[in-house]
Amino acid sequence: MGKFMWKVAEFGELVGVSCSTLRRWEREKKLIPERTLGNQRIYTEEHLGIARNLKGGKVPSRVIKGRLKTLRL
Repeated sequence: MGKFMWKVAEFGELVGVSCSTLRRWEREKKLIPERTLGNQRIYTEEHLGIARNLKGGKVPSRVIKGRLKTLRL
């Protein structure tokens, strides 16, 4: 079974967000795409679920866990 992959514009259209939103999520370390050898962003099926959660206002559990670690003293 093949692995679906999308470039930034295609993925943004699929999720319903702009390319700049995807780049912002990457800067904020909320959604880190894979990179090609030419350094282009590539999104996979795994990214799709995370992006849909982000768009819906839900924070992925791994982000919550990371924030909890930083809050513990």
